[in-house]
Order: sequence, then structure tokens, then C-alpha cells
Amino acid sequence: MEQFMRLFRRRPDPNIEFQALRKKLRGSLVPSGLEGSRKFLPAPEVATLVTTETVRSVLPHDTPPKIIDFICSHAAKLFLTLVVGGEADPAQLASVLGACQKHGMADTLLPIEQMACIGRFTECHSKHDDALNVFHDEVWADISFRFHDDQGMFQSPVFTRDQFIYELKEGCVLPITWRSRHENDGHFSTVYEALIHRLHHDEHVPQQVRSE
Repeated sequence: MEQFMRLFRRRPDPNIEFQALRKKLRGSLVPSGLEGSRKFLPAPEVATLVTTETVRSVLPHDTPPKIIDFICSHAAKLFLTLVVGGEADPAQLASVLGACQKHGMADTLLPIEQMACIGRFTECHSKHDDALNVFHDEVWADISFRFHDDQGMFQSPVFTRDQFIYELKEGCVLPITWRSRHENDGHFSTVYEALIHRLHHDEHVPQQVRSE
């Protein structure tokens, strides 16, 4: 009898689950000690928030499994960027991410630069990666500006002992939680003490997160 009841148990409402995930995500963001009101998501939190069960619960029940697998394996940050913005409902989210899967638009291509052809405001005037053609869909006309601003929250680097030079893209939020107000000026730079979030030191981060 118990197994029979489980089969007919009401499925979660994607809209409610989406809002719950968005609230949890926003609560996991950490204020930057450098950039005023900007925030970042500690690297290990991506895997904590983006699980198969969670993704399945926030998308429509008829979402193909291949889209859920794509999000969890290749587009977790893309997914979270769309969730935190809150401008796409679950049905739009599934449609957008399905298109991303079809075009091969994944986390490895983030962050994207401003593109005049997003939402087809104008025709492409320069060549870009074919995967970025996904942004031509008119749905991006309503969510692209927020997406562009929010994506930097999920691009904070993890610092390792054997790497000394980092190429940071525009909009990336450094995982600094505190900085000294005492500065020393040199010929080419200003130097001050800063504290890196503990989960952005390599000894605190799982290997799979470091290698993304």
C-alpha cells in the first residue's frame, strides 16, 4: 500500500521549487570585500546547489533527461546565473537550457561579453563562437542584461600554490572577504593586504572543482 501511495504522490511544483532554490542560492552568496555590493558564490557551493534531484524539481516534469544531465555535467554555472536573475520561469528555463545543450553553450564559454546580436536586436556584425548563436533567440531580449551582470558571481578563481598569474575576465568577482585600508603605492601598482575566502584556497577545494 505504501509503495502504491508513493507512485501517486504529488510531484513538487516547479515554480515553488524554483523560488526555493533561488532563495537558497541568494543566501549562499558572499559579499566581496573589494567591490561594494557585489557578491560571489564560493566554488564548492556550485556542486552543492546543482544536483540531479534539484534540477529535475525546478524544471517542468516533461523536461528531457538529456537536458538535466547537460546542466549537471556542463552547465551548472549557466543554470545558476539564470536562476539568480529570476527573469526566466521554469518553462523558459528548460527551453533556454535545451537550446544551450543543442548549441554546445556550456560553462567553459562563460563569461560572455556584451553582444549586440543578443535577442536579435541587430544582426551579427562580427564572428563569434558558433555556440553563442544560442543568444540570438528572442527570449534573451528580456534576460540578457541581468545575465551579463550576474555571471561574474560564479567566475571567482580558486587560487593554487603553483599558479602565479591569473587571467580574469571582465565582471569576475574576486573571492576577497576583507581588505586593509592601509595602502602602499608603488611605481606601477597599489599594494594592500587582503583575505581570500577559505574555500578559494586549493587545499580547501575538491579536485574536481579546481579543474573546472
